[in-house]
Amino acid sequence: MTRRYSVRCAILGAAVAFLLSGCETAPATGETVFTGFTPLSSEAALGAQEHPKILSQFGGEYDDRALTTYVASVGKLLASASELPQLDWRFTVIDSDIVNAFALPGGYVYVTRGLIALARDEAEMAAVLAHEIGHVTARHSAQRQGQGLIAGIGALAAGILLGDAGASVGSALGQGYVASYSRSQEHQADELGVRYLTRVGFDPTAMSSFLAGMQAQSELLARIQGKEQSEASWLATHPPTAERVTAAAAAAAGVTVRDPIRGREPFLAKIDGMTYGESAAHGLIRGRSFVHPEMRFRFEVPEGFKLVNTPSKVGAIGPDGAVIVLDMAKSGGAASMAAYLQNVW
Repeated sequence: MTRRYSVRCAILGAAVAFLLSGCETAPATGETVFTGFTPLSSEAALGAQEHPKILSQFGGEYDDRALTTYVASVGKLLASASELPQLDWRFTVIDSDIVNAFALPGGYVYVTRGLIALARDEAEMAAVLAHEIGHVTARHSAQRQGQGLIAGIGALAAGILLGDAGASVGSALGQGYVASYSRSQEHQADELGVRYLTRVGFDPTAMSSFLAGMQAQSELLARIQGKEQSEASWLATHPPTAERVTAAAAAAAGVTVRDPIRGREPFLAKIDGMTYGESAAHGLIRGRSFVHPEMRFRFEVPEGFKLVNTPSKVGAIGPDGAVIVLDMAKSGGAASMAAYLQNVW
């Protein structure tokens, strides 16, 4: 029994040493973080590899050179004030009406036109870009990958020390740690965003004001859909927006900017003519009908079904879990629809 315990401890010790060798210092925070053996120097290649997939999945880049150049100029100004100004930062406007923004390793930052439309001025748009820059400079993507690896090793360690029953315990604890840490990452990115806004002269309260606007929009959509807005569970990957509003306001209260920039008039001039809501290029939902003007087709779903449109497919959710999906597929050489249904589909 003693020998078996010694072997288990030796394996666990080797795992700990292995983990320590994958630690790096996050440039923005000075924290030592486990990055899953993803060095900063390799993150640009990873971002470049994933960039085409992001464009394909989320509807492609919005086709407006003036707008995309404007967004990139604001983003690069903020990035120049970050702890990683040397990265080849790239800012992309996604052609989607969904309110969203995200970042890939290596300085790839994405913001949807839906989110730009929700912002009330340049400072609020800048706040979103600054938040995503914070995710990159804090090495959050690599850190998430590292924490996932820790969760797996944690399950292994629990299995070693407690037997097979311990493996499931370790796995559950690991998943909880990863998820709760993600909530911490969001707060940290908000704080870093306030830092970058302040450094280039934007109003630092723009972070909390945009988050408050996003919270109001979420509540409005919930009422329109006849649903109550649910609070995030402890396993949620993002903290409740109201919580972030308070924290971001507190972070901005600690700094002073002389003549802070809000930039409402320039912002409105730059987004004048931007597509709002659904795009004809991706098809339009009108009640129970889906219409695609460019591809010249339409169809209607039965009563009780709700249409959902994405860049790659159109779906409808109905009663009792019923689902309708219309997606793109290769013809397989079929000469007619009847032949396709018989021989391919």
